[in-house]
Amino acid sequence: MTDRDLHRLFDEIDANHDGVITFDELMNANLGQPVDGWKPGEKERQAVLFFEKADTHHDGRLTFEEVEAAMTGQPMTGVPQQ
Repeated sequence: MTDRDLHRLFDEIDANHDGVITFDELMNANLGQPVDGWKPGEKERQAVLFFEKADTHHDGRLTFEEVEAAMTGQPMTGVPQQ
């Protein structure tokens, strides 16, 4: 997935366009197809796992940088690694 594609996906999921994705926005997003590695019919379980992995700020909201790091497997710059 290119950076442009990831920005487009983030903007689609961010329903109120406040620059962050909430769990509800992720659950309500019509992604049209299973996300890479997500099994059909397991959207909620997979969304919970993804959200827990991506929410490195532990604030219940995903920034673009958190989503990008989770999707690419690269650590975010400026965030202490555990």
